[in-house]
Parts: sequence; structure tokens; C-alpha cells
Amino acid sequence: MSLSRYLRAAFNARPFGMLLPPNWLGLAAVGLCGFFIHPGLLLVGAGLEIGYLVTLVANARFRALVDAQQPQAALPDRRAALLAHLDANAIAQQNVLEDRCRAILALNRDGESLLVQQDEQLRQVCWLHLRLLAARAAVQAVAEIAREERPGLERKFRDLERRQAQNSSDETSEDVQSSRAGQLAIVRTRLSQFDEAGARLAYLDGEIERLRQQAELIREQSLLAAGGTDGAGWSHTIQDLGDSLANTNRWMRDQRLTGDVAWEDAPALPPVNRAKPIPA
Repeated sequence: MSLSRYLRAAFNARPFGMLLPPNWLGLAAVGLCGFFIHPGLLLVGAGLEIGYLVTLVANARFRALVDAQQPQAALPDRRAALLAHLDANAIAQQNVLEDRCRAILALNRDGESLLVQQDEQLRQVCWLHLRLLAARAAVQAVAEIAREERPGLERKFRDLERRQAQNSSDETSEDVQSSRAGQLAIVRTRLSQFDEAGARLAYLDGEIERLRQQAELIREQSLLAAGGTDGAGWSHTIQDLGDSLANTNRWMRDQRLTGDVAWEDAPALPPVNRAKPIPA
């Protein structure tokens, strides 16, 4: 925060219960004394005012209090930003999973320790599911380009290889050969990228489905735990889920998909705001 803001806050500082800042009253008193008694008192008052402001601004607790009173910049809504990249079908899939997770939490309102553990894990499940959907949307765009352009690109690649191998007499200059080699490298890279997009898409589809099945497993474990028939099953599920989420998050970080977002940034499950029942 700038020094001017601290000075302004010190000038207008008002203890709780006072209608006017005491600094104002002091300045008014010094002004009256300087006007009615002796002008030199104005200089004394100016020195006292400077000393008061400097002392208060130099106080770390005062600065911390001023900083706490400043409006904080709103954190970016990461969930909304990711949802903006999804189509209606993917958004519906995310909503269904979040509804399912809220229903799971509703099963264990009486078990507080279990509820805290579940809330953390399910929050991470929904967050990772959303990030996977956003990553899939990006990879799907490349896969669609591949379906349209791959046949023509493969023909172009074969033609460039043939022409480079022939090394015809009318195109033997270094510039032509260098240009052809550059084209061949670009086409080869694009085809490799198409293959990579296909592999990524298959992995993302598998992970998205696995998370949905994991939510179902958690629900079944919660039902058993709520009935008192399987208290240890949920603890084992928590450990397995944590390891699985960490592995998927590590893969996404390595692939540079949707950035490296810490679990602490995972938003809480949003409230129900859709006119439809929560899945049982």
C-alpha cells in the first residue's frame, strides 16, 4: 500500500466510540491557540502533527489494521472460467457429478469426522473432473482438425518425401531443398501431434469415466458406513482415491493441461441452483 494511504488513514484515525478523530480536535485546538494566543504555537502544532503521523505510520500494527480494512481484489472464479470452455453436454455432466457428491455428503451429516474427510475428497474429485473436461475440450478440438485434415496431410507428406528423394535436376538449389525440408518437418510434427491428441483423448475419456465410477464407489461406501456395516471400507477408499487423484493431477501437469492448480484452489461444491432433484 502506498505511503499516502497510510498517512491519510493516520490523519483520520478514530478510536472506536469517538464521533470525530482526535487528530482533528487537536489541530482545531492548536489553530485556535495560534490565532488567539500566539502565532508561534502554530509551528509547535505542526511539529507535533508531523511527529504524530510519522509515529503512527511507522507502527506495524497500525499498517496491518489499515491493510485489513482495504477491499481485497476478488479472486478469479476458476470454476466459471473452466465451464466457459465446455459445451452444454459437458456442463451437464459436471452438474450431475456435483449433485452426486452433494448427495453423498448428505448421507453422513451425523458423522462429523467422516464428513470433513469426504468433503475434502469429493471437492477434489469435482475439481479434477472439471479440469479433465476442460482439457478434453481443448484436445477434442485438435482431434477434430485431425479427422478433417489428416488424409490430405498424409498425402502431402508422402509427396514431399518422394520429391525430396527424387532430387530432380530442375530443383536442386539449396534454397529449394531447404524449403522442402522445412515443409516436411512441419508436416511430420503436425501428424505426430495428431497422434498425441488421439492418445490424450483416450486417456482423458478413461479418467473422466473413472472419476464418475469413483464417486459411485464413495456413495456405496458411505451407505455402508452410515449403516454401521463397513467402517474400515471408507478409510481404505480415501487412501486409494488420494493416490489416484495425485497421479492424474501429475499427468495433467506433465502434459501442461489447464495449468498446475493446487488442491487448495479447488472450489467448494456450489449450491444447488438448478430446478431438478439431487440424484439419490
